[in-house]
Amino acid sequence: MKANKQIIIDNIITEIEIGTPTENICATICTKFQFTERTFYNHYKIAQQQHSLKREAINNELMKVDTQFAIEARTSEILSTYEKKIILSKIAKGESISEAPAPPLWIDRIRAIAELNKMDGDYEATKTEIKIEPLVITGMVII
Repeated sequence: MKANKQIIIDNIITEIEIGTPTENICATICTKFQFTERTFYNHYKIAQQQHSLKREAINNELMKVDTQFAIEARTSEILSTYEKKIILSKIAKGESISEAPAPPLWIDRIRAIAELNKMDGDYEATKTEIKIEPLVITGMVII
């Protein structure tokens, strides 16, 4: 049976992916396509190269997916400003939050209010401009 070279290589790649030992692949392919071991090993070499390129491409795609997943996982762990304000507001009101076993102390409530004020910009410096004009005294006699 005369077969297309790429079909033979594809059969070899399939066997490699399954994990079949080289000797068993050789016996199967040589019997199926009726050629010598030397011809098989020439095809096997090409099949290994194509398989390596295919695996490399798959690994690169998996790495991209893993990187994207890691970025999303880290991003989801970071609280948004809104979430921070909700937690600080609960502490300031004296409500217990799920992470704390006991309700917050007064000092914690005061600190939460101070932090909320910082986040809202209530502690921003205000600039006051003071302008001193020269004083002119007229009609006075100073002895």
